[in-house]
Amino acid sequence: MHKYKLIIFASLAALMFDGINANYSLATDLTSLCSAGDSILSAWEKMLSKGYLEVSQDKRGGWKATKHLWVPGSGSFDISKSDSIESPYVLIIKFKTKHCGSNFFSPNANGPYYQVFDRKCGFVSVEEALTNCQDNDFVDYNNQPHAGNIYDIMVNYLYQNGSWIISQGNDNFMIFFSDGLKNNLNREYFRDLLTIKAK
Repeated sequence: MHKYKLIIFASLAALMFDGINANYSLATDLTSLCSAGDSILSAWEKMLSKGYLEVSQDKRGGWKATKHLWVPGSGSFDISKSDSIESPYVLIIKFKTKHCGSNFFSPNANGPYYQVFDRKCGFVSVEEALTNCQDNDFVDYNNQPHAGNIYDIMVNYLYQNGSWIISQGNDNFMIFFSDGLKNNLNREYFRDLLTIKAK
């Protein structure tokens, strides 16, 4: 009888120990995941604080750079469980950006002539578009400084095989950043933001 009690006690102790280990492991995992979330948010802040200059070409051939800036104090992140076995966690990054307009109407524009504006707009090359990125280059067609609009951005990362993989985001993210993620001219900005190893 004592033998069976000892076996039951040993089994219960083992289960309790396993449960403690599981909870400790889960807590360690969450700490690791949160640390990575903080790193990813910081990486977005670092990139946008320097200014993201998205280069694109107009249908008529003129090149322009559109400027996006980080709004200080706007960043946050959250981690939630998902129903997916392949991606058990989702990291949600949120921040605000200031859309500073483009240099399409820069006083130095030398691109195609637009009859509707009675002037040349944009630039003849990517290099010239990126060279003319001073504050006075980001003006509207009346040569007035672009006021800048603030947008809420949200982007999701999926946790897969020990890494966070960038996924999709809200409409503003898709409008302002999805092309840049695919376009080789802008992709370098996102080099450290696509896949991040969870520490």
